[in-house]
Amino acid sequence: MKAEIISVGTELLLGQLVDTNSVWLSQQLTSLGIDSHFKTTVGDNASNIEQVMALATQRADIIIATGGLGPTQDDITKETLAKTLGLELVYDEALAETIKEKFAIRNIEMSQNNYRQAYYPKGAVVLDQFPGTAPGLYLNHDNTHYFLLPGVPYEMKAIFESSVITKLREIAPIEEQIYTEIVKVWGIPESDVAEKIAKIDDDLAEIGNPKLSYLASGINGISVRISAKSQNEENALSLIKPYQDEIEALLKPYIFGHNSDTMEEYILSLCKKNDFKIACAEWFTAGMMASRLMAYGKTLEVFTGGAIKRGPFKREYLTEIQNELGSDVVLAVTEHPSEKTTVWECQLHILLNDQYFSKMIQIPRHQKEEAMAFAVINCFNFLKNQLQTVEE
Repeated sequence: MKAEIISVGTELLLGQLVDTNSVWLSQQLTSLGIDSHFKTTVGDNASNIEQVMALATQRADIIIATGGLGPTQDDITKETLAKTLGLELVYDEALAETIKEKFAIRNIEMSQNNYRQAYYPKGAVVLDQFPGTAPGLYLNHDNTHYFLLPGVPYEMKAIFESSVITKLREIAPIEEQIYTEIVKVWGIPESDVAEKIAKIDDDLAEIGNPKLSYLASGINGISVRISAKSQNEENALSLIKPYQDEIEALLKPYIFGHNSDTMEEYILSLCKKNDFKIACAEWFTAGMMASRLMAYGKTLEVFTGGAIKRGPFKREYLTEIQNELGSDVVLAVTEHPSEKTTVWECQLHILLNDQYFSKMIQIPRHQKEEAMAFAVINCFNFLKNQLQTVEE
């Protein structure tokens, strides 16, 4: 079956919001073995939405639209779909009461506008367990399956996971599903990764299943993805494993994790394994290093804290932080004075017990916040390499 994803919202067209919904939905459809052939973004304009809906109806069996289900005058997705299909809008008194109760629980008086959310095209079914005030809807019309979901990402995901997946499995029973294993690397260009595993790539291209792909994700490194299509996960992983083992042997020095692993968690786990406590002294990174450790790390018992510093760097400051915070490892990044206008020149610093390590790096002169983020991940990778050396 063919699926199409429609993202509704003028703010998406204007670049005021990034459309993360369609990316997430594509991933979910892929995991369910449903091919997504088209994605469309359309503003809050009735004529344009009607054109998009009509075209999607001609070329897709499953249509998932997000956005335009709110209480305001520009929330017109339901109304426009009803018009496109020649259906009347019906009012659901029970649904209106459910929405009203959501406001009462929050001790907020419901606006009259919110009653608009209790209307839907005749024949549609309200999907259960909607966390916000906008319910998700499902409509089967002339064997085309329409799902209307809220544009707020956490609301959309909650409804999809609780209700839409079940419906999709009824509509398109899974014969084969795609399973993926990801090897995550940092510190090597994507072109070099491709060169190192070129033979494996060629072999898999000839075989057809599994398949190999790359995704360069900025500060999150490069993801080498091995995907296999199979009726069950066990068989898929047995297809993937021999090639994954080969890839990991070739890329071993650069690997920091798999699937959803982060560099932050990897260095924290390495510290724990070596019985090290870690702290940060931040000049150029202005607290971002500690923030990322706290946000993306799980082994936080080894992180003792950080300090934001200003003024010239002095190596003894690292020892002071080490003593003050009771850490074995102290990380720091400082900006190196330079007349170059195309790059930031930064110096990475590590104090590991009484051993000091330093390294100069250059970062393309993006916005400073982006440069700071790249400096952080480079420093983490620098520590990764040092800790792996200690283990060896």
